[in-house]
Amino acid sequence: MHSIVFERNKKSTNMNIKRVLLAALMLFVCTMNGQVNLQEDRDVFSVYYTPELKEDALFKYQKGGVNLSLPPIAMNRLSFYSTIKFEQHQFSYKNNAATFTQEMEKFYSIQYSLLAKYQLSKNWSLNGVAMPRLVSNFTNGIEMDNIQINGVAFVEKKFNTKKSDRYFHIIAGVGYLTLAGKTTINPVVNFMGKLNEHFSFVVGIPNTYIKYNFNKKHAVKLLGALNDFTAPINAPVFVDASKTQKIENVIFTEASVGLEYNYWFTKSIGFLLRGTHTVFSEFKLEDVHENTLFDFNAALKPYLTVGIKFNPFR
Repeated sequence: MHSIVFERNKKSTNMNIKRVLLAALMLFVCTMNGQVNLQEDRDVFSVYYTPELKEDALFKYQKGGVNLSLPPIAMNRLSFYSTIKFEQHQFSYKNNAATFTQEMEKFYSIQYSLLAKYQLSKNWSLNGVAMPRLVSNFTNGIEMDNIQINGVAFVEKKFNTKKSDRYFHIIAGVGYLTLAGKTTINPVVNFMGKLNEHFSFVVGIPNTYIKYNFNKKHAVKLLGALNDFTAPINAPVFVDASKTQKIENVIFTEASVGLEYNYWFTKSIGFLLRGTHTVFSEFKLEDVHENTLFDFNAALKPYLTVGIKFNPFR
């Protein structure tokens, strides 16, 4: 009896810790996927792959992706910046995992981000970002639930200094954002700047980093990253044999910290090697009422990402 009570208390404590961490992420999250970056750190194209380094008890996970920034469109004070992001999330499950996991082996995410910037003055601008996102396993068709619409409206202020290579930006606004299956209205605050030709930084999830350029060939980043998607299951899939608990959504959320190394073969083409470790991890299945039907008890673990990038703005 004591052991049962202990296990219940332990699970309750773990759930409370997760709720606190998730609430902290929701408070500061700004999922603009590269739109809020210093100009010289905006990659026009990148491709990357993250293999599984450490297995979970019930599953293995790996992902790959491609980012593409389209040429900006400028019309006097109004400018438009577009990016397209594609990711494939692949899972393989252990023998002791539930049998219904065959519907959840691959998920695809396609997001288009459109930033509209209106320059009020030399140092002030009004901005809006629209971020439609399609998430699906593409095995049972696509429905409206597979499309998520997020957006952010914010004001940006630039602070110049006497040195041309030293400046700062502050962003403040409000966002309609999705994280861990929850879509809410959140305050948005970002602070970024360049201290000199070596140091630059951005503070704001998921693009938080401190960057140091050793020279034109080598650079390192201390960074924070967010990997999150919610995928509706457009098929009658149940977690129980009696078919009373139907799966509505698959939710996968990871927050990580780590280091990234960049080596530039040429002025514009570079290689990235990123090592991170999760500080928050959750992989679960929910019903239509957002009740958890099954929790994979995702463990905290390391990841290693390799990729190639193209950036002509360096």
